[in-house]
Order: sequence, then structure tokens, then C-alpha cells
Amino acid sequence: MSLHENLKDTGRFLSRMSASIESKLRVMQYFPKNCATVLDVGCADGSVTITMARRLPHVEFVGIDLDAAFVALAEERAAEASVTNVTFRSVYLRDLLAEGQRFDAVTFISVLHEFYNYGEGMSSVMKAVADAHELLRSRGVLCIRDMMTHERMKEEKFAYWYGWSELYTKIMARWDERSEQDLIRGFESRFGLVSVHALNHLLLKLLYTDNWAHEMQENYLAVTIEDYIALVKILGMRLLHAEVSLLPYLRDRWQREYGLTEEELSTLYSTGLLIAKKQQ
Repeated sequence: MSLHENLKDTGRFLSRMSASIESKLRVMQYFPKNCATVLDVGCADGSVTITMARRLPHVEFVGIDLDAAFVALAEERAAEASVTNVTFRSVYLRDLLAEGQRFDAVTFISVLHEFYNYGEGMSSVMKAVADAHELLRSRGVLCIRDMMTHERMKEEKFAYWYGWSELYTKIMARWDERSEQDLIRGFESRFGLVSVHALNHLLLKLLYTDNWAHEMQENYLAVTIEDYIALVKILGMRLLHAEVSLLPYLRDRWQREYGLTEEELSTLYSTGLLIAKKQQ
């Protein structure tokens, strides 16, 4: 079954995927200087892949996704936009290893958390990154952009972090309907609310309560930036860049909707970016 077949509203999912597209396109600045081929894993409807292909017409892009309907839509959109330097396929990442093509860059844009949630947890993430490493040419670049925080935010001692209870109170005050508070209790029963990491996760989940019936089980922040750093180092890759940040539109929204202060916002994250180079 496709990762996305259980979504009630595919259009809603796709609109979320295309949101913050400029932030997602930051990965392009890390492509090798003489980049000729790029593999985009989990391309969905191809919005990001097609945009990259339009901006880099000299580069050949391949977008893959398990959902054949998404691939068909991506092909249609590429044809409508007259973008000819992109190909879309419905294929498992691992199946590409048996083929001869190798790439100068492999991108995972807002997709590896789904490998974690719909696969076998961290082992699925590790296999995906290892497969991508094998699919890279020498000196090729791995680009991971996803929801992430720091490992330290998971520590139990953060339950006593100054301001934790104030953050919780502000969030609960905004969701004052009983049905809405029931949603939060559902989150708490599944993931717990004992750390800044958990509150950060809750804030991200609250963006999509209209689809919780289908994706409540998804842990958006299961894999931290430190996990990815450790993984690429095990693979012998050279770490070029690693960061976690809070997207400006989320900073503004959380400040507006929950009244969070600059100090409180400074402890929260939404997005990680990791770039690593294959050494040989």
C-alpha cells in the first residue's frame, strides 16, 4: 500500500507538500558544481522536483514515489509546464540499486519521517540513507530536509525547564473547545507531554488536526539532527552542513495564535537541513 493511500484528502496533502517551497529549494545551493543528475526521493506530485528542474535546465532530474497516481500527476504537470529534463517513476528506492544509473545528488525533502512512520522506524530511515549513499557518484551530495529538532530537547530534565508550564498553558488556552482539548489529550496519550521536544511536536501536529484521524500515528520528530549526523558519519560521508531552525511563517503564526514570546520561540524548531558528501 502507498504511504499516502490512507489520506482522506489528497489535495490537502499535496498543498501541504508544496508549502514553503522556497525553503525546500535551499537544497539546490548544495548540489555539486558540475551536477548533471539528481534523484528526488518521495516526489509526490512533483511540485518541488519540477521547480528544481525548471531552475536548473542543464540538470536531469528523476523523481520517484510509491504512489502511482502521484507519479501520473507529476508527469502531467511536467508536460503542462513543458519541463523536459525530469522523469518520474513509481519505484522503490532500493530497486534502483540494481540499475546502472548513479546520481550527483540525492534529495529527501519532507519525506524521511514517513519512512520512519510507515516503515520499520529508524531501521527504515537508515536503509533509505544507506541506499541513497550507494546511488551517489563519487563526491555526490546527499540532501535531507525534514521536520527535526535537537536530541537534547528529548531529555526528561526539560520537563522542569523554566517556562515549560507557561508554554503548555498558552497552547491549551488557544484550544478551549472540549473537542479540541480531546485532540490534545489524544496526542498526550500517544506521545506524552513531558519535555520541550514534546511541546514542539504538539505545536507542529496542531497545524494538521483536520487530518489527525489518518496521521495521528505519525511521529514528525522521531529522528533528530544528531541522528542524521551520526548516520552519515557511519557511512563515511563528509558533513557539509547541518542546522535546525524555525520557519518564519511558523514563528509568526505561533506568536500570533498562542502569544509566544521571543524567548519561548527561541527554544522551538520546525525544520532541519543536512548536507553530506560521499567521499569516494
